Amino acid sequence: MKKIILGVLLTTLLLTGCGSKDVNLDLNKIKTQLSTLQSDKLDRLGSIENVLKTEVFNQLEDVYDFDYEKLFGLNKDNLVASTVQINKETKEMYAILLPKEGKKDSLTKEMKAYLDKEKLNEKCLITEIQGHLIYIVSKDNNKVLEAIKSSKEVVFGKMVEVTKEQMKDVLNLDAGSVDEFLMAMPMMMIQSNTYIIVKPVAGKTDDVKKALDAYMLKLEEQWKTYLPDQYELVKNRKVVTLGDYIIYIASSNNDLVYETIKNNQI
Repeated sequence: MKKIILGVLLTTLLLTGCGSKDVNLDLNKIKTQLSTLQSDKLDRLGSIENVLKTEVFNQLEDVYDFDYEKLFGLNKDNLVASTVQINKETKEMYAILLPKEGKKDSLTKEMKAYLDKEKLNEKCLITEIQGHLIYIVSKDNNKVLEAIKSSKEVVFGKMVEVTKEQMKDVLNLDAGSVDEFLMAMPMMMIQSNTYIIVKPVAGKTDDVKKALDAYMLKLEEQWKTYLPDQYELVKNRKVVTLGDYIIYIASSNNDLVYETIKNNQI
């Protein structure tokens, strides 16, 4: 008898989605939290501001990859990405170098040769973060390292909110078909990050989903021949329903964005 009752209860929960239809989201909180949401991924460019705040360095200047060979004896073609700043007089510096696959040993040898030549081995802190080779020569290497470690990538860059009044122009969707709506798209035309949260009015769910699907397919076409990495974000978008809400996410960390949305239920 107990087994039968448990079976009925389980079937009821599955059919009702554990009460998921009663979901209500705080869209204002979601908008605020997504605007500053950070992933665990190292942000090289963001590290510049954080290192500056430490006030460890008196003066630094940017070093661009075309000067790497002259200054450090580095082959820039071995790098995927990099951020380097240096004081040419004191030799104080920090470098964040992301080697290409199979080129880590080459970069390590080149940097060792530079440190040997400048007699900086004992002064230099050398470590690795998420595949990036880190070199720091300063008055307080650990403080600089902590500043670099704290530099996390923002999931969404500068975004523009799409209002209900703009819905027709952007999504080809009538505002009257939507009860609640939150959408943001990139301010810069070199990014494809997008999120859409929509609660359709009764009877309009299929129409709303068709319009949103069409919009995302249009974005795919837009990015397909432009920037491959941004095309991948759109192509690998997350589309889920949460209660009566339909959610579309195109970002570098869709699961993190969805968890943030889901955790802001009223």
